[in-house]
Amino acid sequence: MNLYKFFSLVERFSQYFQGKGYGGFSINSEVKSIKKLLKLDRDVRVAIDIGGNIGDYTEALMEVFPGIEVYTFEPLELIVTKLKLRFSKQKKLKFSNLVFQIKMIP
Repeated sequence: MNLYKFFSLVERFSQYFQGKGYGGFSINSEVKSIKKLLKLDRDVRVAIDIGGNIGDYTEALMEVFPGIEVYTFEPLELIVTKLKLRFSKQKKLKFSNLVFQIKMIP
């Protein structure tokens, strides 16, 4: 077994144990699986992407649900700037550098 195949297997197992094993090993297939699991027979109009990072999930949402309006939250202002540049031609995307925190109350 060559190194590429070995690391591909390691990556697949890692993704599976992170809960990404249902339906595929890519963001795009994950979004398609969500649509299938929820039995959505019509397009989703609005989605929220918390932790937008480089925008791959937002892009997958736009591919699977054409015309969707996506609100993307990313805490790092530099990354928000990069997201705005990447999707500068998309009118239905909103970006914010808000931080979400879950606090457990005893």
